[in-house]
Amino acid sequence: MASGAMGWTMGSLVAQTARINIKSFRAQDDFDPNATVIPGAYALGNILEDNGYTNMFLLGSDANYSSRSTYFKSHGDYDIKDV
Repeated sequence: MASGAMGWTMGSLVAQTARINIKSFRAQDDFDPNATVIPGAYALGNILEDNGYTNMFLLGSDANYSSRSTYFKSHGDYDIKDV
């Protein structure tokens, strides 16, 4: 069973890729889709991008849901492929 910080979309994605409890940064319903999600965090995507990798995030739903596209663009400049 997921803890409260990882029991929702962005909570689990940030925990997996940046090892950060997103609730310590902002409330679940307080996302600005035009802002950088978790500014200053250094996530897996950042590490890979800094080492010459091209990152891609594939998903079967709208990438804008729960600010996923904003997070992955700002933490590794992912090429996002969604529906």
